[in-house]
Amino acid sequence: MRFKPYWELTYKEKFFRTLWMTPFVILFHFIPEKLFAFFIPKSILVSIIWVIFIWQIVYTYKKWKRSY
Repeated sequence: MRFKPYWELTYKEKFFRTLWMTPFVILFHFIPEKLFAFFIPKSILVSIIWVIFIWQIVYTYKKWKRSY
């Protein structure tokens, strides 16, 4: 099985690849705030990442189930 770019995946594959990212999203919470070179607070950045992550899971799941 070869690695395929995200845009070549089916919605089922996109859904499972998104689920594989869950540990990384959780680990992102434990990165010290001093490592951020942004001007926005870490709490806002983490909130944005969680919203996008949850939206992506829901969206790919719905598209996957609709395609069958």
